Amino acid sequence: MEERLSVLKSTFGHIVDEKESNVLMLKTMETRIQQIKRMYNDFIQSNREQLFVFTLDSFHFQSKLVDLEYEDMNRMFLSISNRMYCDYYKLFKIIVSYSHENIPDKKLAEIIKVHDNYPAYKDLEPFKQYDFQYIQSLHEIILVILTYLHTYITNKEHDLKVYQTKNQIGLHIDSFVNTFSFNTVVMNQKALLFVTYMEFFHKSHTKYLKRFRMKLNLMMSQLTNDIKIDATTADTKSTNKEMMDKLKEQNVDKSLLKELKVSIMDDTTSHCKSDTPTSCDDVRNIQESVSDLSDEGVATPRIPTIINEYKDQDEYTKEEGISINITEPQKKIENIILSETISLIDLSLYDSYMIEPIDPSQDSSQDPSQDPSQDPSQDPSQDPSQDPSQDPSSSSDSEIYLLEPPMDPDE
Repeated sequence: MEERLSVLKSTFGHIVDEKESNVLMLKTMETRIQQIKRMYNDFIQSNREQLFVFTLDSFHFQSKLVDLEYEDMNRMFLSISNRMYCDYYKLFKIIVSYSHENIPDKKLAEIIKVHDNYPAYKDLEPFKQYDFQYIQSLHEIILVILTYLHTYITNKEHDLKVYQTKNQIGLHIDSFVNTFSFNTVVMNQKALLFVTYMEFFHKSHTKYLKRFRMKLNLMMSQLTNDIKIDATTADTKSTNKEMMDKLKEQNVDKSLLKELKVSIMDDTTSHCKSDTPTSCDDVRNIQESVSDLSDEGVATPRIPTIINEYKDQDEYTKEEGISINITEPQKKIENIILSETISLIDLSLYDSYMIEPIDPSQDSSQDPSQDPSQDPSQDPSQDPSQDPSQDPSSSSDSEIYLLEPPMDPDE
C-alpha cells in the first residue's frame, strides 16, 4: 500500500502538467480567434459597400464556425475540470465519514478538522469552476489521510500479534482475538479500496485530458492550415505528426485517419496544385532536383535523394496501397522522361500517383538496333558492364522511378 501511495503522488504531477498544457493551448486558440475577428472588422470598416459586405459574409461565417467550435471545446474542458473536483471532493467526504465512525484517533480527527473547509460540490452545476488549488489540496489531504490510515492499521496488526501470543499462553481470549483480527482486516481492505478509487481517478482523468488535447491539436491544425497567421511550418508539422501518431496508437479507423490527414493539409495541397507552384516549397525542391540534370541527361545523386526524402516525408503512404517496383539502375537514367510538367507535381502528395518502373522497350527516343547496350539478345555474361550484379551502382538506393498519375477507370 505504501508503494501505491508513492506512485499516486508522482502520477498526479503528470495530470497537473497535462491540465496546464490544455489551458495554454486554449489561450493560444483564443488569441488566434481574436486575431481573425480583428481582421474581419478591419475588412468591414474599410469596405462598407453592400456588395463588399456580401462577399465578406463567407469570411464572417468561417469565423463564426471557429467560435462555435472553440466554445464547445471550452465547455468540454470546464466539464472535465468540474469532474476532477467532484471525484476528489466526494471521496474526501467518504473517507472523513468512515474515519469518524471507525478510527477513534484524535490526531487524525484534528487533521481532518483543519482541512474540512472546501466549497461544497453541486451536482446541478456541471460547468461550475472550482479553483484548481482546491483540487490539488484535496488530492494531497486524501493521500495524507490514507498514509495515516496505513500507519494506524500497521500498529493494529502489531497489537494483534501481541494478543495472539497471549492467547497461546492459555488466556481465554479467542473470540476477542478473532474479532480484533476481523476489524483490522476490514480497515485494511477499506483503506485499499480508497487507494483503488484514487488510482481509477488518475487513470480516467489522464485519459480525459489527453483525448481533449488531441482534439485541441486537431482543431488548431485545421485552423492553422485554413488561416495562416504567424504559423511556423516546423512546429505545425511536429504537432500534426504527434497527433496522428497518437491517433494510430488508439486504433482509429484508417479511413478516418486519412480524412483527418487531408483536413490538416488540404489547403497546402490546393496551393501546390495552383497556377503558381513556385510558391510551394516542395515544388521548388523538385525544380531544383530537375535542374541538377546535365546536358547529356545524366542525373546527379540528388534525384534519388529527393525521391527518398519525399517517400520518408509521408509515413502513412504504406497503409494507402502505394506499390514501389525497382528494376532500373541509375546508369539508365537517360531512359527517364523528364518534362517541364514535373515542376507541377507535388511529391508531398505522391500517394496520389502510382510509382511505375520504366520499360526501356517503350522508349522511342533510342533504337535498340543501333545501341548494343539496349540489345536484349546480348549476353550480359560477355560484357561485365551490362551485368547489374557486377555494377556497384545498381543498388536499390540509386534507382529512379517514373511518376505517373493513376489511370481513370472510365478510360
